Amino acid sequence: MQQPINYCDIMALGFTAEDGHDSVFQKMHGYPYTIFTKMLAPSLMLDWHRATRLCELLVIEPESGHIFDRIPIVDLAHLKDYIDSFTSQATPLQND
Repeated sequence: MQQPINYCDIMALGFTAEDGHDSVFQKMHGYPYTIFTKMLAPSLMLDWHRATRLCELLVIEPESGHIFDRIPIVDLAHLKDYIDSFTSQATPLQND
C-alpha cells in the first residue's frame, strides 16, 4: 500500500512544479491545479499528486507524452531508491 510523501520531501528531491490553468479545478478545490514532476530519463517521469500526496513512476512515449504504464511508488524510501538508481547511472565513468 502506498504511503503519502510530503511536499517538502519531493521538492528537496528536485521535483518541479508547473501551474495549470484549470478554473473548474480551482473552483472545486480552492487552489490552482499544479503538476509536480521529475524526469528520470526521456521515457520515465515521476509524478506526485498534491491532493493525495502519492507518487507514481510513469513510463511515457517521449514524443507524444502518451502514458504506457503507471508504477506506484510505495513510500519516500522507494522514491529515493528510484532517483538514486537513475542518478548513479548518469555519473560519468572515471578513467584509470
